[in-house]
Amino acid sequence: MRLVALVIIVSLTIMAGGSLLETAAHSQVIDRSEPFREGLIQKRLQSQGQKRSVKKTDLVSRTFSYGSHSREAYDVYQPTKIIGNSSVIVMVHGGGWAFGDKASAGLVTNKAGHYLNQGKIFVSVNYPMVGDGHDPWKQAQSVAKAINHLRANLLSRGEVSHRIILIGHSAGAHLVSLIAAMPENFGLRGHIAGVVLLDSAGYNIPATMKSNPMQLYKNAFGADEKFWLKTSPIHNIGPNPIDMILICSSKRQRSVCDGARAFSNAILSKGAESTVMPVMMTHQQINEDLGLDNEMTNGVDRFIARRLKP
Repeated sequence: MRLVALVIIVSLTIMAGGSLLETAAHSQVIDRSEPFREGLIQKRLQSQGQKRSVKKTDLVSRTFSYGSHSREAYDVYQPTKIIGNSSVIVMVHGGGWAFGDKASAGLVTNKAGHYLNQGKIFVSVNYPMVGDGHDPWKQAQSVAKAINHLRANLLSRGEVSHRIILIGHSAGAHLVSLIAAMPENFGLRGHIAGVVLLDSAGYNIPATMKSNPMQLYKNAFGADEKFWLKTSPIHNIGPNPIDMILICSSKRQRSVCDGARAFSNAILSKGAESTVMPVMMTHQQINEDLGLDNEMTNGVDRFIARRLKP
């Protein structure tokens, strides 16, 4: 049986006390059987001794465009019942600033299942790639544009209190950390309750670029040292950074967690909450396994609960 996502090419109406999304025009059906193939998902979870708690029919998204580029779009996964003080989890994928997709099963399945079960809304964002002519600064602007579009068009009315938690993995965590360091630069001051940064090695871009980095960094950040500074989260922390938790892999080279701690300490110096959580997982496992029953998910859940406390 295939999982299908509805792409809504319409204006939206928010119903107070009712369903979050109501379509006002026609829709187009997109086949997403490949990224959500049930057999592969079940096989992977069974190998981990996990039971899937969300039925495949629950993982249905509506896709909305927030700009003119084909990759300026986000998917919204809505729980069957929205809890009165529900929050919105916004996920930004990684991929070396050059690839990746909002509908990837490894990105979405466990996270969406986990947060939908909690009555939260899950949103997964696409943004233009370096190959599309968008450098990391423009990509961060696109992510902020998506969040502001979400706020203006989907979360602006109704009785549900929509508080946003922003999550990024890898390159996506770099973009999220740029926004979190100085939300004023992106029109998001006061609009993000907290951020979760999953295993980024890009908190100090000048240091990375001077240490013989992988080619993907060179492709994304080029040779302009002024641009390195502009896109370096630790060099752009403003007076009101967003509270955060930083997950880092203890299986990667030591500099990854060291970089997370340095950025976290800089955030703490501005009076915001910041916690570093090393985990014995690979870079890929950190992305895929958030939402399963493990130490990382429990730590992230505790952070989110603190940030959403009335």
